[in-house]
Amino acid sequence: MYSGKNQVVLRRLASTLDHLSEVLQTGMIKFTCTIGFAGREFVMRIGLFSVVDHYPAELERSLAQFYEELLAQGVLADSLGFDSFWLAEHHFHEYGVIPRPAVFLAALAAKSKQIRLGSAVAILPFDNPLRVAEDFAMLDIISAGRLEFGAGSGYLAHEFAGFAVDAESRRERFDEALAIIMQAW
Repeated sequence: MYSGKNQVVLRRLASTLDHLSEVLQTGMIKFTCTIGFAGREFVMRIGLFSVVDHYPAELERSLAQFYEELLAQGVLADSLGFDSFWLAEHHFHEYGVIPRPAVFLAALAAKSKQIRLGSAVAILPFDNPLRVAEDFAMLDIISAGRLEFGAGSGYLAHEFAGFAVDAESRRERFDEALAIIMQAW
C-alpha cells in the first residue's frame, strides 16, 4: 500500500506513538519527537486544549472550584513538560466559561514557568480590537513571550445574540479586527 520512504516514515511515526503511549503511562511527557521525511525534519510538540465546559449540576462544583481545577491542570501540564495549554473563549452558557482568555492565562502565567499559553480562540467580532491587542500584548509580556495567539470569528448563535452582533457580519468584523490587532502589534 505504501512504498519506500513512506513506509519508513510511517514506521517511525508508529514507533513514536508507541513511545508516547509509554511516556503517558509513566506520567512523564518531557520529550519532543523528530521525524524525517523527504530530507526535512518535523518536530511534534504536545499541548492541551480545553473548551472549558462547566456543568455544575452534573459535576457538583462551583465556578471558583472549576477555575481552581483548571489552573491546577495548567500548572501540572507545565511541570510534566507539555508544550502548550490552550483555552477557548465562550460566553453566556456552561458550554464554556472563560469569557476573557487573556485574564485566565495571565493567572496561569504567574503560576507556570515554561508552558506556552494559547487562546483557541479569541472571538474578535465581540470585542474592541485595540482592547484585544492590549490584553494579549500584556499577557505576552507577563509570560515572558509564551503567548500563542489564536483568533476566530465565533459560531454560536446565543453568543451573537448576547452581544447583539449580527452573525452574518462576523467575517467582515473579524477581518477588520485582525487587521487592527496586527497593526497595533
